[in-house]
Amino acid sequence: MLLRPSVRNRLFEFTPNLQVLLVGQDQRSLGALIVLDVNELSRAGYITPETGNKLLAYIGGSTSPGLATGSALFGTVSEGLNTNEELKSRILGDISKVRS
Repeated sequence: MLLRPSVRNRLFEFTPNLQVLLVGQDQRSLGALIVLDVNELSRAGYITPETGNKLLAYIGGSTSPGLATGSALFGTVSEGLNTNEELKSRILGDISKVRS
């Protein structure tokens, strides 16, 4: 079930430049798959600009030398972001603003 555009738009007011899939409107709980923007992560200091460039090359399908380990880099960066309490707090704070 898709969410009303007003709910989705409110989330983007607080956290721009992301992709989000929300499910569960009119249900007891709401779920979200959130894809953060690599450039925004770099600008905010959650990843280095060098790491951001490597990720963008990997995501874009670049065959540049050294990107054979792009999948491993992606996994390492994902793990680091998933355990970053500051980032989690920021995202959850933005979600709670939308819910209120």
